[in-house]
Amino acid sequence: MADGADLIYRQHGGWLYRWLRSRVYCPDRAEDLVQDTFCLALRGQRLEDVREPRPFLSRIAHGLMVDECRRRDLERACLDVLATERATEAPAAENLSALLEEIAWIDALLGTLPVRARDIFLMAKIEGIPRDAIADELKVSRSTVEKDLKMVIRYCYDRIYRNG
Repeated sequence: MADGADLIYRQHGGWLYRWLRSRVYCPDRAEDLVQDTFCLALRGQRLEDVREPRPFLSRIAHGLMVDECRRRDLERACLDVLATERATEAPAAENLSALLEEIAWIDALLGTLPVRARDIFLMAKIEGIPRDAIADELKVSRSTVEKDLKMVIRYCYDRIYRNG
């Protein structure tokens, strides 16, 4: 870590841990989220240039918690579909394992996208929220929602079918 980033971590890491701990109730998960938050923050910009570190860090951490909830919801939905389709036939452990690996791969793929574009995609395709409602909630235009959706779909298609 750079000196400035190290100072930010020492000044605000404990606060961020306590803030997360009050929301996730699991000390190990809170520690992981602190680490993930600082990794994301360092990837985006120089932390020492951030004027208000706590709101900045809490926004990133909140986004990570939301992403985790959405991923769990996606896993649950996939497992529910499997259970419904194969009510009489239980999926083999290797099939379930393969499904969870696919979900993790999709989650990692979506994790490489810009946050707004990923949120728009998940809201539209997983949660089924209409485009106008997404635009209102995120305070962007409908054309931005459409543009980001097209970009995510093209990006995913390229990663899945062209780049393996």
